[in-house]
Amino acid sequence: MSRPARLLGALSFALLAGAPAQGQTELRRVRVLGAPGGPVDFHQVRAAAFSGRDLVVLSAGAPALHLFESGRQRSWGARGRGPAELTSPQNAVWAGNRILVRDSELRKIATYDRSGAFVGSRPLQQGMAVRLEMAGRDTLVELFGQQSRVVVRLRGTRQDTVLRYESSPETVHLAAPGAPSLTLPAPYAAQPVWTPLPGGGIAYWSGQEGHVRLLDASGQVTARLPLPTTRYAVAAPDREAWFAASIPTEIRGQRVFEPVRERARSQVRFPAHFPAVLSLRADPAGGVWVLQTGSAAGQRWVHLAPGRPATRIQLPPRQSLLAFGEHEIAALARDEDDAESIHVYAHPLRRP
Repeated sequence: MSRPARLLGALSFALLAGAPAQGQTELRRVRVLGAPGGPVDFHQVRAAAFSGRDLVVLSAGAPALHLFESGRQRSWGARGRGPAELTSPQNAVWAGNRILVRDSELRKIATYDRSGAFVGSRPLQQGMAVRLEMAGRDTLVELFGQQSRVVVRLRGTRQDTVLRYESSPETVHLAAPGAPSLTLPAPYAAQPVWTPLPGGGIAYWSGQEGHVRLLDASGQVTARLPLPTTRYAVAAPDREAWFAASIPTEIRGQRVFEPVRERARSQVRFPAHFPAVLSLRADPAGGVWVLQTGSAAGQRWVHLAPGRPATRIQLPPRQSLLAFGEHEIAALARDEDDAESIHVYAHPLRRP
């Protein structure tokens, strides 16, 4: 079957899917970006972010940035080591009408305006930055060191610590004759996670507690959101998804990790259930979305907010949520050939 035919089948499935499970809100898709024959052919999408109804998508290749606004689309971002160029872009966020991009190899934050014009860059010299976020008007960067993580707020030349935590020490060591060895975090182990909040604070789960803490800009707890007690089983597709995501397919064109992959299927032990939280995302209108399952059978998210009933959504299989906006949400979809597209849905908490 051709790629267009497979994509059409996947789109038809999303439209004709049955009624959602009890307590689950059905998603309504409004557009698809990066479909065959369109103006953009996505490759290795890294991130996406909304500003109103405008959506910027970051991909690994060149051009790296793709802005979709008011029926128009523009792309920019050359590959290289110059001031305006990128080599390994990982995050993209909106800061007002400007777009900030974190480049992990160049250790910098590059800034562009809506037209794609380069505005400037800021070096990230202290520690290895692994994440870039906006909390209100504040720029937050997560720094990595051994097992410790530090979230800092950038203010001019200052770096103020917002949060400090230890990642889980659980790892698995994979080795096979004639292949490089790998040491990886244990699959689906409970890990501390956080997300920025629109007002400048953050939401944080320690990896152990039965609730998510909401912290203001000073680090004081303002609320605790109890987590659902429902736990979802880790199934065979979830295990295969972990192998695919964690073990490299090739290095410099050589499939040197195939012996490791085959041995890992008999050596790696998976938990019976996913942890209570895999990821957190703030909603622009308030509250926090909690990821409860992986993408193999369709990511399950639940929205928690003080004084409001929980709202649940489930994405189609092989889709991963990228961004929550005020009016829409965006998910990365991969077909059977691993071709990528962006599926945009109406926001599940907003009435048509």
